[in-house]
Amino acid sequence: MAARSSSVVEDLSAEQMKFFRSTLLVALILLPSLASAQSYLHGPASNFVLRGRPTIYFPPSIERGTYTIPVMLNPPHNNDVVICTDDRTNINVITPPAGAGYLPVPNSYHCNNTFNNGASADSWYHVWKTGDATTLNFTVVNKFGDWDSISCQVWGGADPKAPIDQSLCTNTNSEANQYATANSVTTNFPNDMLLLMYADYNQDVPDACHDPNPLHAILLNQNSLAPIGQGSTETAGQCLYFFQLTKAAPTGTQHVKYPGFHTSVGTQIALKPLPRR
Repeated sequence: MAARSSSVVEDLSAEQMKFFRSTLLVALILLPSLASAQSYLHGPASNFVLRGRPTIYFPPSIERGTYTIPVMLNPPHNNDVVICTDDRTNINVITPPAGAGYLPVPNSYHCNNTFNNGASADSWYHVWKTGDATTLNFTVVNKFGDWDSISCQVWGGADPKAPIDQSLCTNTNSEANQYATANSVTTNFPNDMLLLMYADYNQDVPDACHDPNPLHAILLNQNSLAPIGQGSTETAGQCLYFFQLTKAAPTGTQHVKYPGFHTSVGTQIALKPLPRR
């Protein structure tokens, strides 16, 4: 009897081991697909790529009149997202090339600063397709007789179907305020790419801004000097930063410090990452 009981225990152990091995094999087969599904449902890992360092362009003259600013894009790939922003006085008008498909970024367009014809800004976006232009002729109507500027960033890894998650521009109207402020936005997706863009007028200073806070954003480019040989009064300075977010949440109010008398515009644009299954 004892021998039979021992045999039954051994048989049950063998069956249990066989079941355990089968279950383990199924789990190993399904694990990658389960992980992939979980990653997709809870937010894809971002894979943003900045196509080179953006350049800040100025018109050929400070005089009143209508001018063209040719802007050369860093070579885009199909479905890349182009973000362009300008810095102008309140009464000047800058427009992208007609028919090129550059659309105003919601809540970040016609940010007109009425204080002392102050620094104002617009932002546009475009999903670039193979064969689209890589040189953009922006038109400037200069009514005030001061400098304007424009720049374009090219980003891979954004969702081409709906690249803008959230966006907002903020005017700062104070002689005493040495900070350009960009009010918070609340993102809907984890791993958005946050673009921080500041527009300001400076007088003959080499650096447009410094000390981004409270996020320690990464500097893309800045420029506050007029073209060499063109002379300068107040110059349309731009400061461009980016920061890789890690969760869907309020971004917080951001600012940079400028070195002198100012009016300014701060813009936050959160690019939505491309979903990946």
